[in-house]
Amino acid sequence: MNTAAHSSTGFCPAFLNFGRELRLPLSFCRDTLEEEGPNEKNTPQGRSEHFKVIQEMVRQNLHRAFKKQAYYYNLRRRHPMMQIGQQVLYRRHDLSDSSKAFAAKPAPRIVGPYTVIGKEGENIFQLKSDSGRHVRAHVKDLKPYLS
Repeated sequence: MNTAAHSSTGFCPAFLNFGRELRLPLSFCRDTLEEEGPNEKNTPQGRSEHFKVIQEMVRQNLHRAFKKQAYYYNLRRRHPMMQIGQQVLYRRHDLSDSSKAFAAKPAPRIVGPYTVIGKEGENIFQLKSDSGRHVRAHVKDLKPYLS
């Protein structure tokens, strides 16, 4: 059952979906269940207000978790340093194809040099080989070519 609190939201998924804690099988056997009497949380307006407060708490908890995860993700992130006209090596991701008698395992993984001829967005570069072949590549697949 989804009764464990999530580390990012601070609440269990069942509570966020149903607006109440789930009753576990053991709670049916015990007579220690407290009957909830009428109070302001049991009215429709009270439940609505209570859930709005919980949604705001979840929003704040998620924002805090996103910032923490982004910090650790960005520790080793490489920013694109490729310039137009620069020569780079390109890491290929070939798949084997028996109908063309092509095996990806012995094929070269890094090919080049390619020349950067354009930039699409922040991380995508347009490349051109010496033979005139055009390729679009993500920055993670590029290395500067040191001649």
